[in-house]
Amino acid sequence: FILEEEVDYEKKYNLIQKELEKMYWYDKKVFEIINGGESIASLARKSHIPYYSLYNTYTKVKKKLKKLL
Repeated sequence: FILEEEVDYEKKYNLIQKELEKMYWYDKKVFEIINGGESIASLARKSHIPYYSLYNTYTKVKKKLKKLL
């Protein structure tokens, strides 16, 4: 079997944090709220921001961060 290389999680976490700091405040905040456990539907109801606007923002940020990993 092939041994996988060890992942430096702290380095990856710091890389993600740096990238989030560079992002527009709205994109960062939407990502943090949804990633923290709030559903997109619930956030849409509370904020009166359209569901698909939140969904598109969240997926855009997620894709950007996945490219870093």
